[in-house]
Amino acid sequence: MTIDKLFLRGHHLSNLAVYCLDEYSFAELIYGDGRIDLYREFRDNPTLPVEIVEGLDSICEAAGAEECLDFDPCCVFKDPVWDEDEATLREYDLKVGETYCASDIIERFIDYKTTTGLTSPRDKFLVRIVRGR
Repeated sequence: MTIDKLFLRGHHLSNLAVYCLDEYSFAELIYGDGRIDLYREFRDNPTLPVEIVEGLDSICEAAGAEECLDFDPCCVFKDPVWDEDEATLREYDLKVGETYCASDIIERFIDYKTTTGLTSPRDKFLVRIVRGR
């Protein structure tokens, strides 16, 4: 599969960080649709343009979403204190409407992991939940 440009929201950047940096990936095991092809394209094509978006992105569309932002509850944490899309973009210093190459985003994943010891901003949120903060 070859694509000209990928559109991504914050939540899916957290997923991609896990896919790109961890020794294993849940995505290989659970996705039976076009999402895994997009994950591979992102990881394997360093010059791929990636536009950061709010709302539905290329991963949502590959999973079948066309209109509803809440089509798949696993894509949106329903937490009044934490907006995963916003927090992820802030932590990786990415801006909605900007286009980056995949390798630049992967470099941000690596820097984040090196600096924090966490694979993605979602891990920071989950640590807070476990610790009760």
